[in-house]
Amino acid sequence: MTFRIVVADEMDVVTQGLRVILTEQQRYAVIAECHTLAAVQAVVRAQPVDVIICGQTLDPELDPLRLVDVLRQMVYRTRLILIGATANGLLIGTLLDLGLHGYLYKADSLRECLPLAVEMVTRSRTYLSPTADAEYVAALNRESAIRLNSQERTVLQLLAQGRKVAEIARLLQLPARRIYTIRDTLRNRFGATSNEHLLVRAIAEGFDCARE
Repeated sequence: MTFRIVVADEMDVVTQGLRVILTEQQRYAVIAECHTLAAVQAVVRAQPVDVIICGQTLDPELDPLRLVDVLRQMVYRTRLILIGATANGLLIGTLLDLGLHGYLYKADSLRECLPLAVEMVTRSRTYLSPTADAEYVAALNRESAIRLNSQERTVLQLLAQGRKVAEIARLLQLPARRIYTIRDTLRNRFGATSNEHLLVRAIAEGFDCARE
């Protein structure tokens, strides 16, 4: 079976490099190189796409969370792999919660990781490159003293990004009332009286809440 792949990044040299790596595998067909979100949208509207591999800087105005959100709105069944510059384990977990299927830290070897990532996501499995995986696991371990479920972890990271409740509700496709409840639960759990106090206390407990 041949998998139809779109590679996307603002720089030609990146998409060309990704194409070279992928076409070494006969079962992977790169059907388009895109340099804007509009170009990606045009391709997915015109033909079936199995995997989108996107650089974090495809749209410099969007942070990774917003970029993944926009891509998820474009496609439903297509698998998404993001190549990013951050190894923030909590952010990576949040991206997975938002619907990302694979994450490659750009300092890891793409020649080694990229074919494996495509293989895993097309089997409906999640793939993280070695550094990303290690940081994600470390972030989960740091949370052992105060257990957070995936929604709580995601809301905490989005609050750290400076997002408002209404925006978080839209990103997660949840009622605003639910986000307020999660926020208040987090404040109670960390003994905080405001969002700023919450983030300070979360960082003190070992949660990675750095703004990306």
